[in-house]
Amino acid sequence: MNSQNTKPEYVDISGQLLKTLPSSCLSNPDLKSLQASQNLIKSLPSGFFECSSLEIIDLGENKLNHLPANIQKLSNIKELILYDNLLTELPSLKKATQLKDYHKG
Repeated sequence: MNSQNTKPEYVDISGQLLKTLPSSCLSNPDLKSLQASQNLIKSLPSGFFECSSLEIIDLGENKLNHLPANIQKLSNIKELILYDNLLTELPSLKKATQLKDYHKG
């Protein structure tokens, strides 16, 4: 594969005051780590849950008020950081069997 076409496995878009996740994050099947803390994200697009390679997600310090139940589709997730959001309840993560660190604070 041409190295110019390779998509990164790690993306850090923290602290950019984003209101939504960029579509480039959602169209990367190789993405393993998404650092998107300190933004203004209120909800996650449905395509986000098709990123089955994701292992680490940092969405701390955003404006999330709801997480859809289909977050369970992220079966490879090992670390999920959700602290300092507006979440009042969370969906079950029983299917996320590899989840080791879960920060909802």
